[in-house]
Amino acid sequence: MKNILIIDDNKDITGLFKTILESAGHKCTAVHDGKKGLEMLHEKSFDLTLLDLAMPGMSGTDVLDIVKNDPKIKDSKILIITASSPSDAEMDRIRKEYRILDIVKKPINKAKLLQTIEMY
Repeated sequence: MKNILIIDDNKDITGLFKTILESAGHKCTAVHDGKKGLEMLHEKSFDLTLLDLAMPGMSGTDVLDIVKNDPKIKDSKILIITASSPSDAEMDRIRKEYRILDIVKKPINKAKLLQTIEMY
């Protein structure tokens, strides 16, 4: 069982991910903006964070910039789940610069989501 934080502005997506992951035995916390996600990373310990890149206000990249430079949360395990289509070069840059685990494109089916979570 993993304790997972989901940061995505789309409440339907967070609800779906939460349902899928909890039905597989994981504990999930879902928040709908980057600021609240950062607060949660500071308040609690998570095994994994699922982060959307395209969010209004504070984007996923903004969250990654803060995480990268914050000694308390810089070692957070982050998996990007996004509907945007970054180029392969951009995905490589994001992986290296922010030390994220991987980038998974939406839509993602239940089996692929669970398989990806189990890898980390």
